[in-house]
Amino acid sequence: MEEYYNLLQKFNLLNDRLFCTALAYCVITGESPVTVNQKLGRKRGRGMPGIKLNNALEDAGYVLLEVDVKGYVENLPKKGLDSGTYLVYSSGHVSVIKDGQVLDWTATPESKSKRARLCFQVVKTGEQL
Repeated sequence: MEEYYNLLQKFNLLNDRLFCTALAYCVITGESPVTVNQKLGRKRGRGMPGIKLNNALEDAGYVLLEVDVKGYVENLPKKGLDSGTYLVYSSGHVSVIKDGQVLDWTATPESKSKRARLCFQVVKTGEQL
């Protein structure tokens, strides 16, 4: 969780917003926000479609496997997403679940819950499930 908050702080220091896709890419790959924005061709303060994130992850050597889940993002680790890395898409937002921890602001008690619409398990090419 500390890694997530460090990345979140870096985006905030860049005076950025609407960066959930870039943040998800950073969490999964370990790359810096500046590098990721350049790699994705993302302009500061502009969101980007999830398909672009999916394609960038595949280009970086990851495989996305669709997972059938229903419910709110913060409850998904209790529904079987307790190990591995997952991209969870909700209405206008993407979250990352890594080893059972929701790495997103939607997991905080004061935030509004987001219902999962689409979920992918993210696996580095060559790694075992």
